[in-house]
Amino acid sequence: MVILANDDLTTTAPDGNDGASSALDPSVVMDYLTQGVRLISRDSSIVRINRAFSELSGVPPQEAKGRKCFQIFKSEFCHTPQCRLARILAGEDIIQTEIERRKPDGTVIPCMVTAFALKGQDGRVLGIMESFRDITRRRELLTRVKETEDRYRALIELDTEAGEAVLMLQDVDGKEAIQTYVSEQWPRITGYSKEELLGMSFLQLLKPELRAESLARHRKKMSGEPVPGLFEITIINKKGEEIPVELTGASTHYQGRRANVAYIRDISYRKHVESELARYQASLEGLVNERTSQLLKEVEKGQEMETKLQAICASLEKQINDRVYFTRAIVHELKTPLTAIIASSEPLTQGTSEYRSRLARNIHRSALTLNSRIDELLDLAKGEIGMLNIHKSDTCLDELMDDFVKQLTPQAKKSQQDFVIDIASPLPRVMADSGRLQQALSNLVNNAIKFNPRPGTITIKVRQQKGQIRFEVRDEGPGIPREDQEVIFQAYHRLSGENENLSGLGLGLALTKMLVELHGGRMFLRSEPGKGSTFGFSLPVRQTGDEAR
Repeated sequence: MVILANDDLTTTAPDGNDGASSALDPSVVMDYLTQGVRLISRDSSIVRINRAFSELSGVPPQEAKGRKCFQIFKSEFCHTPQCRLARILAGEDIIQTEIERRKPDGTVIPCMVTAFALKGQDGRVLGIMESFRDITRRRELLTRVKETEDRYRALIELDTEAGEAVLMLQDVDGKEAIQTYVSEQWPRITGYSKEELLGMSFLQLLKPELRAESLARHRKKMSGEPVPGLFEITIINKKGEEIPVELTGASTHYQGRRANVAYIRDISYRKHVESELARYQASLEGLVNERTSQLLKEVEKGQEMETKLQAICASLEKQINDRVYFTRAIVHELKTPLTAIIASSEPLTQGTSEYRSRLARNIHRSALTLNSRIDELLDLAKGEIGMLNIHKSDTCLDELMDDFVKQLTPQAKKSQQDFVIDIASPLPRVMADSGRLQQALSNLVNNAIKFNPRPGTITIKVRQQKGQIRFEVRDEGPGIPREDQEVIFQAYHRLSGENENLSGLGLGLALTKMLVELHGGRMFLRSEPGKGSTFGFSLPVRQTGDEAR
């Protein structure tokens, strides 16, 4: 609010323009202000504008004088109770708002407008002074900040989709490593809600014996000292369970303050796989030691045991050759999806959002393929040394087959196959591991898709015959030569002349045979070259007294 020396709202410009006196003190400095200023009388007439307002509006000062305020920079609030002059005449002292003004040349200018009352010494409102500040640059900066925040948020969300949690750790009110930001993946890993995690020190989630070392690393990060990039630590989730995680971090700024940004991945499954592989290695070493001991005993028996010795050596040589092939095959098979993951990950920082989404889906599909291959290898390795278990329970085959058929719908579209379902319902109940039984059926269907022409037809048939349930999968592929039929259920075996571009280690049929035999069943094959193949197996209708194995 400005109180005038008298009740006159006329002004005298510094260059001697019209006006009886310099009754309005603010007008003396108006032309030196960088923001646009105009004085408006009670009747909405413009008394004066400064040079900055003239540049902002595109209207010369002498042309503006005497015109109504709504004739220059007209707004939607003119002639309404929201008019700034009307509000100040109604008793408000200062009004501030953001508006957009259109110049005579059509240019739209965003402005911050501040209006305040001009009063005489008796307190009577004589008019208002309005200050217009061009905020075009400010809006551009805010837009850039928002775009940067959106890109940053998109990267964080992408990390979350990939299974990686993102945390911002800052020192707050004397407390160190406080979590001031957590992505969606962190509550999933820890079991705490976002509200519980925010404000909690990251150190509280660690095993007590790890806290001092982690605090030292955090302090180095916050001070800018170099710290090795990757660590494996153990956190305690809300249930009190230990979760192994892999952590890497970097020094950054968040909300204007230094922060330690941490990227964390749950490695529980990887640790489980490493443990299973260690058990397998120990069992394998035990078998080798046992075979070696047997070999030494046979050697001690003398020349009459030479034939047996040669047989054992041949067996060992075959196992070595199988392991060499296995090693080469696994390197090729695991490298293929990993190459797709690496190739898709590299451009994630420079594509459009739609492009990144497509790459993320490529990563997901390749990761699922890799996971499936690893599971097959682990199951087969367990089966070879007698560690593969199934868990039988009373199973309704009608429900199991209904679920299985529903899963074929997306597979049919993707593989360009027509599935003919021939199930003689109702089917009896059996003692079976439903998950492993569906796995065996899926292996046979995938094998049929692999060799069937596209488009083609695959027939799935289920019947009860003489106390047995027979499952059959028939394709229209090239068929299998007689010499290959005798060895096709062996691990790592591939058909003679098989397309080298077809994926797989030759484990599906071998693993299926193991699963069927663990159920007390039997595999069978009918095939003729050029007439397709039928793979199937039979299971007993009910195995009474047989508990989960």
